[in-house]
Amino acid sequence: MLVAAAVVSAGPAATETPPGIALLTGVSAQDMGTFDRVTFTFEKGTPNILSATYEVGPAVFAPSGQPVEPPIAGAARLVITMSNAADEDLTTNPVVVTYPGPFRFPADLPNITELVQLQDFEATLTWAIGVNDARVTAVSQVLLSPTRVQVDIPHGTGPVAAGPNFTG
Repeated sequence: MLVAAAVVSAGPAATETPPGIALLTGVSAQDMGTFDRVTFTFEKGTPNILSATYEVGPAVFAPSGQPVEPPIAGAARLVITMSNAADEDLTTNPVVVTYPGPFRFPADLPNITELVQLQDFEATLTWAIGVNDARVTAVSQVLLSPTRVQVDIPHGTGPVAAGPNFTG
């Protein structure tokens, strides 16, 4: 199960200039004790979360459809797609890369195994988060100051160990 949340504002007045594209500046993953957190940090605009879903099977890059090789580590992956977001500023000449990479890196956390960027096309960013256990409820949300998308994925729900109970 996945829960999505967003920080909502009244939005700009009709006479204001529309907000710019949110420019990705950083991606990090960390163990928060009982859950793992992935943070996508942005400057300028505010991204929107279009979807955040668990997927199995081969991952592909969009829009090319080329498979991710080698396959993303983990039993499954959480794929998060954000609109109004990019990792380079196309409004400048020359283009300014705001997120210099990496576009694939291991996380080696209790539940998160690896992160892979699958798409940066027409102000849509998609990242895959490899996980060991997709049976947990993940929460994704857009937060401000600084602008970021946070994805919290609880640690696995593996078997509960119980000691023997002898009566006599």
